[in-house]
Amino acid sequence: MYFEIDLTGRIDILKGKKMIQRVKIFVFIISIFLTSTASLQIPRALEIPKLSQKSQVLQRIGFTDIIIEYHSPATRGRDIWGSRIIPKNGKPFPWRAGANENTKISFTDSVMIQGKKIKAGVYGMHIIPSETEATIIFSNNSTSWGSFFYNINEDALRVTVKKQKIPHREWLTYDFEVREKNHAIVALKWADVKIPFEIRVDEQTTLNHIRNQLRSDAAFTSDGWSNAAKYCLTNGVNYSEGLLWIENALKNDKSFNNFIIKANLLVKSGKKENLDEVKRALMKASTPYDIYSYIYRNKEKDNLNIIEELNTYNLKTNPKTWEANYGSGIYYLSVKSYKNAIKYFEKALKYVAPESNNLKKAILRDMEKAKKNL
Repeated sequence: MYFEIDLTGRIDILKGKKMIQRVKIFVFIISIFLTSTASLQIPRALEIPKLSQKSQVLQRIGFTDIIIEYHSPATRGRDIWGSRIIPKNGKPFPWRAGANENTKISFTDSVMIQGKKIKAGVYGMHIIPSETEATIIFSNNSTSWGSFFYNINEDALRVTVKKQKIPHREWLTYDFEVREKNHAIVALKWADVKIPFEIRVDEQTTLNHIRNQLRSDAAFTSDGWSNAAKYCLTNGVNYSEGLLWIENALKNDKSFNNFIIKANLLVKSGKKENLDEVKRALMKASTPYDIYSYIYRNKEKDNLNIIEELNTYNLKTNPKTWEANYGSGIYYLSVKSYKNAIKYFEKALKYVAPESNNLKKAILRDMEKAKKNL
């Protein structure tokens, strides 16, 4: 049974075929309606290039990536810092440190900004400029439009830095002016002003990245352990763990270079009791070229005080090689024994392959240095 109410309010009772036909018609009409509405699309607003184009700069410090996303306005002849273009003293709100949407800065690890710690994450950047300084605000809110919705309660960090005068910069930019192994200085530059601030990565952050790699496929090669130990030696950090790492490298690669790393780490860490044993091992593992290369690279500063021993050993065990004689000439030149230097440079030339013209030129250049000092 099917009830139908017409426009007058009369109720009809439909039965049998008539009811079935009405139901079919009703279902057909509904299906057409649903099909037609499903095909409708809300039109998307047309996007055109913005006057202040989107920009991005990325810098890595150690293993930590720093990304700044911003929109870059031009001065277009305007007085940028002396007009109302940039809100003064944070009133009615801070400046967005760019144009359009939030200027955003992100860190893949915790860092120090002007000596203050901030966690890994994405932050909205705002600036409150004064006559000689600027307060840079890092907000936990990075998704708002500009600074209009800035809320002081969402601050993650504030730092105050000195403004500096610069030659005219038409377009606002963020430049990484200083880039060192564990810190960088980034500067906002616009018109005749720059606002620089330091970002520093803690050494332990970099070491933790190395440790994590040594728990992955890097641990299956001696080079992985050797490079980790060399990092400690080169950067003057973590000597004790560096010694453990070089021991792992030496298990499968008892090379001259690995023994040199170990010897240097022993000296740096003050653990010299096994140094003589390591020196004997590195000489035994050496090739003529290993020793020549070590003398050449360390002639100005021999941390191991081993160059003389290496030179004597190379001349004794490999007397008829250009490597032993050229290395000896370099050693004597560095200690200002010029006659001996010339003697061994001349010997080295005898053992150089005829086609090695560049090597001959290098030896002759060094010989000329020795002759000029006689």
